[in-house]
Amino acid sequence: MRTAISAVVGAVDAVGQRSFWGGIFRVALDDVGAGYNSLGAVAAVKPDVIKLDISLVSGVHRDPRRAELVRLLCAYAAGQGMGTVAEGIEEAAEADVCTDLGVRWLQGYHLGRPMPLDDLSSRCGVTLRP
Repeated sequence: MRTAISAVVGAVDAVGQRSFWGGIFRVALDDVGAGYNSLGAVAAVKPDVIKLDISLVSGVHRDPRRAELVRLLCAYAAGQGMGTVAEGIEEAAEADVCTDLGVRWLQGYHLGRPMPLDDLSSRCGVTLRP
């Protein structure tokens, strides 16, 4: 695991100072809370965004321990200038609790299914260019 984290840190370093590239690079660390993406990885990589794994988010509205973990991760992220995404939002109650706990962005089937860019563009009434 240490080798994998070192490789990610090396890749982030290879991009150089993100500000050097005009701020066009943003780093997100996926699956935080899943076990293989540890808190050590969050500290080592220093991402712009942490994505809270579905295993942590699922049922958060029924489990005070999960809710406390989400709250703590959001507080840490906010203190470090990181954004947070909750993955796997499948119920309105999960969305409400995650938002109340400080999650900035939500992702999941409750909010919408994956779709082609053209469909998203017309649904939003905007022109999106890849």
